[in-house]
Amino acid sequence: MRSMLLIGLLIGVVFTITPVSAGYLPYSIGHVESFLNDPNYFNGWEDVDEKDFSGEWVYTAIGYESGHINIIHESDASTNTTFTTADSSNFGLMETVNFDTDNLFFQDSDGPYNVKLDPNTDNNYFELYRLTADSEILDYLGNPLSLAAGTIIVGFNDNGWLPQGDSDYDDIILAMNAAPVPEPATLLLLGSGLIGLAGYNRKKIIK
Repeated sequence: MRSMLLIGLLIGVVFTITPVSAGYLPYSIGHVESFLNDPNYFNGWEDVDEKDFSGEWVYTAIGYESGHINIIHESDASTNTTFTTADSSNFGLMETVNFDTDNLFFQDSDGPYNVKLDPNTDNNYFELYRLTADSEILDYLGNPLSLAAGTIIVGFNDNGWLPQGDSDYDDIILAMNAAPVPEPATLLLLGSGLIGLAGYNRKKIIK
């Protein structure tokens, strides 16, 4: 009897400490803000009401909780899929988008389709946040990474088009940063190096 009780207690402990899986990731999101409040990963955030995206940005998918397949792509053709909840092996790898020529489109396998990232339009599809401190290492990703303070977090809600939408904005979650622009001094140094290299090659040819 005592051994049976001990076995029962051990089973209980195992199930208690096993993380709850949501979207095949080792945490239960529930809402994008619950995710951002997890001290194992994040150290502070704030709301972003509006954000004009322009120029080059780098982005990656960092989480999801959805019964359907949600994808992100850079045109209105889903063949250009960059991240999908059907295969999260590339989550954590950075992709680049130039908002001057392209955009990011989100969709659910059952619709809506091709929802353009436009937080300045009144819709129920997106919530935006900004990290106020560097994150811890997101070690649950296939490609672990740490996010710097200032990173924009985009939460997509695939039920935004339905009256009974759940408004949890966790169906697929992105981290985004404006791509760094080279400083003039760096460009000058690079230019000088290229000129020097060209001169060296010319001298070599003349010899």
